[in-house]
Amino acid sequence: MTRKLLTTADIAELRGLANAAVARTWIRRVGLKAVDRDPVTDAKLYDQGEVQAAAKSMPGKGVGGGRPSQKSVGAAQEEPGK
Repeated sequence: MTRKLLTTADIAELRGLANAAVARTWIRRVGLKAVDRDPVTDAKLYDQGEVQAAAKSMPGKGVGGGRPSQKSVGAAQEEPGK
């Protein structure tokens, strides 16, 4: 069985990222290493299983839902009746 290899553009699409440049930043952040190169385009190729494992191991927003937005912080600071 051959493993599925993904380009940065494929990873961007899979992860819902804006483009391949954003995917490259994500790849560096999670520490993925290219396993091969495309012989035609010379694009780096990444193992799909490793990409999925890295994505799954990333922490979520947590119970609190992450940082509050500036809009919600400002609304909480306003005094009632004004």
